[in-house]
Amino acid sequence: MIVGQIKLSQAKISLDELAVHVEKAILEQVATARFDLPAMPRVAGRAFALLRKPDFDIGEVADLIETDPMVAARLVHLANSVAYATVAKVDSVRACVARLGARELTFFLMEIAARQLIDCNNPRIARICDGLWEHSLSVAILSRDLAGALRGLDGEAAYLAGLLHDIGRPILAGMLLDAETRLLGKRVERWILPSKWLEIVLRCERRVGLAVAGAWNLPTSVGDAIEACDQFEPARPSRLANVVWLANALAAATGHDVICKPSKQLTALVAEGAALLGLDEDVISAAAAALPALLAARMG
Repeated sequence: MIVGQIKLSQAKISLDELAVHVEKAILEQVATARFDLPAMPRVAGRAFALLRKPDFDIGEVADLIETDPMVAARLVHLANSVAYATVAKVDSVRACVARLGARELTFFLMEIAARQLIDCNNPRIARICDGLWEHSLSVAILSRDLAGALRGLDGEAAYLAGLLHDIGRPILAGMLLDAETRLLGKRVERWILPSKWLEIVLRCERRVGLAVAGAWNLPTSVGDAIEACDQFEPARPSRLANVVWLANALAAATGHDVICKPSKQLTALVAEGAALLGLDEDVISAAAAALPALLAARMG
């Protein structure tokens, strides 16, 4: 990652001044796309290519997944969860691939790719991303279910957009850590406050998320939803971004967001989104009621 060449005096600079310089460096990187984008994990990327074929071979996909024990173990866990299991338990990766099918496998593989970005051993980045995985899965599930109640919207695109709507956050947290280190050196004990970090992340994460969607060759509608899902657009009620923003509010209103806690404002935002999309209260309630079980199945 490249950080602007800024010379600072460690003896004189305050934390507020440091925050200003770091934010400037980050904004310049984002504006000019001068930052490293994560590559799609090898197994996920190759499996996506196979699944795009209309006549994809189950055995070929299973063989590929088996080359990564972690991915294979998570697949077996998911296929035997309450949300997918029938009476018979399945142990082979091939049987799991057959049980889930191409659509659910696409969701699963994207989750593997996204979780790799969110999981981090650095404690400062981990604090910024605390609870992000549960929230992202919640928004993905709700986006898919809400889109399914609307004519003309792609449930798969809705799921992917919901899953990745905050994916810029861990990338930006890493950029911030790198910027601080480069500007003041690794031995400095006083860093930018977490609240200031979060302010910078929230201002930039949509553009970074859009860049990730492009780098991973996701549908244009997914990138558009990631970029614009921070407010409702009444002029285009059927826009996928509106669905993701509603799902985001509903996830927070039901306790699946560590930043935004349930409140009257969130309840009002959910009602606003439902009215804009023409969804009645029963649809919203059903999606919220089904979320815990679906989320538990995918959190393993």
